[in-house]
Amino acid sequence: MSRHRFRRLASPLAAGLVVSAACVVPVGTAAVHAADGLDPFVCRTYTHHVVGTVDDAALNEISGMARGRRDTSVLWVHEDSGAKADVHALTLTGKHRQTFRLTGVTAKDWEDMDVGPGPQAGVNYLYLGDIGDNGKSRPNIVINRVPEPAVTNASGITDLGGTQQITVKYPDGAHNAESMAVGADGTIYVITKETVTKVYAIPYPQSTSSVITMKKVAAGTLGPKTDVSGADIRPDGRALIVRGYRNAWTWPINVGEAMATTLARTPCTTNTYRDEKQGEAIAFLGNDGSYTSTGEMVNAIVRQYTL
Repeated sequence: MSRHRFRRLASPLAAGLVVSAACVVPVGTAAVHAADGLDPFVCRTYTHHVVGTVDDAALNEISGMARGRRDTSVLWVHEDSGAKADVHALTLTGKHRQTFRLTGVTAKDWEDMDVGPGPQAGVNYLYLGDIGDNGKSRPNIVINRVPEPAVTNASGITDLGGTQQITVKYPDGAHNAESMAVGADGTIYVITKETVTKVYAIPYPQSTSSVITMKKVAAGTLGPKTDVSGADIRPDGRALIVRGYRNAWTWPINVGEAMATTLARTPCTTNTYRDEKQGEAIAFLGNDGSYTSTGEMVNAIVRQYTL
């Protein structure tokens, strides 16, 4: 194991990140915030552990992950483009427990996921981002939202109904994105993967009957620059983590503030394991800032970074 220090970087504004005051994200009222954890404004030292490997060899392109909230012993994962509309429940160390297939849903290019609040109070929802667009040709992208199911360790594939599709478009033409996160107020954020990183917000509540135009809240150089591949927001809504293939950064959040304000703040760098092959998946484990990650490969290693 090794020790990793969350340390402050130079201000993103100095690196060219432009935030838009005209795109302030409204604060929703539907969610009940989790109890606040450790102060995210303090950069801390975390210990890197290899805790296991993904034991299902078929899961060789894990692109998104999120820790369960209905059952915190679950690590939810999904695969990259070309896979079925499946979300897999693993243990926190990578052992397969159950596979769910979203009924009536076609997966085009799922790239990231999160767990967060939604329309029904007290219910946790899985958010699965069909947001990939390498050719920058999709007029719309889709976020699938479905209540987090109970994991029973059933064999085979379990049908999962009740998916709501949130269809969105960019205000400035198509982009490729591989990172998505859901705030404690239910706002969805999409972060593009391109030379000039752009961050877009889909404020809560989201329509499921019409196409929503996202709001651009930031643009410029963001942490991993051109290879932004995964993101998550802490369960209590007080920190954002964004990863590239070889590192990750965290931004402290004052709950209720606009994401533009968050991203104008100086982040901590995490020194995430640099040799994680095609590392795209990352998720907070809890409100103490600990997190987990994995890469895209057969029997990928599952890592945790804990205090």
